Amino acid sequence: MKEATAQDERRGAASLIDRGLLGLIQGQRHGTVSCTVERRLWTQPIDDAPNVDTRRAVLGLPRVQKL
Repeated sequence: MKEATAQDERRGAASLIDRGLLGLIQGQRHGTVSCTVERRLWTQPIDDAPNVDTRRAVLGLPRVQKL
């Protein structure tokens, strides 16, 4: 149970950071924010996209390509 809670907290923190950065008109760091346009899911712009999966792995999040 503690492990699940810790992972949920990391996921929540990553999402909070990403939403804050997008609010400041910057790219997100962890790729947690997406939107639907014409029934298609799009990830909002990611800063340093080639390294996003490395940052996600540190937090225990799945790779962006597998979402």
